[in-house]
Amino acid sequence: MTLSFINGEVPALAQEENMRVGEVRVINTTFEIRSLLNGASNVVSLNADSPKTLILIGLTPGRSNVVALGGKGARSEFSVTVRADQRDLIHIHKGPNQTVATRCDPRCDVGKTISQKSEADSVSPN
Repeated sequence: MTLSFINGEVPALAQEENMRVGEVRVINTTFEIRSLLNGASNVVSLNADSPKTLILIGLTPGRSNVVALGGKGARSEFSVTVRADQRDLIHIHKGPNQTVATRCDPRCDVGKTISQKSEADSVSPN
């Protein structure tokens, strides 16, 4: 197997970016950004604030890959993981055998269940 790279340069490994929903991350590059690619635009928002500055905003929990391209094969790659802020979660106990998790940001939407657990979920058969 033969691998070919732009200008014969091996691309750098993707940098890991871990962030929460609503968090903003500013990343400076060593090159002028000409193009931005986003694998999951519903997870993270991208903006080039200046020719060498990339802004990431966490939108919803999930993963995305982001690539900033410059001239002459310059590029930076990021693997972005956006997590829900656990401080926004509440757990509602619906009787002795059922718990429901819901998000409160800033209001609780009890109709929007994030996870549900019953006693049957945690009991293993003998």
